[in-house]
Amino acid sequence: MQLYYASVGIRYAAPIAFITAAATNYILSIAILFRHKARWNSAWEVVIYAGLVITVGALDLAITAGLYQLDYTAESAKIGATLMGLLFNFAGRRFIVFPEPASGPWKPSR
Repeated sequence: MQLYYASVGIRYAAPIAFITAAATNYILSIAILFRHKARWNSAWEVVIYAGLVITVGALDLAITAGLYQLDYTAESAKIGATLMGLLFNFAGRRFIVFPEPASGPWKPSR
């Protein structure tokens, strides 16, 4: 919103905000939640992450538009799409971008 209010057009403000958010999210993902280079080297990890971000962004747009066409309000369509995007985004990161091998079968401690 700050870019928009600073007279940066929406055609520039929205993509800049999206890319900034995706980069920040990647940095936080490897700093807090997932193991960096769990399966891929850094370059491939970024490429796969970018592919996931683009896919989830397209999915978000499709779900928002679809729900809006089904007579949901714009706000509820976006909320629904955001919730679905959150699930797909986390699953994609956990199982595709930052997959970790299983730790093996569970054994009780003695």
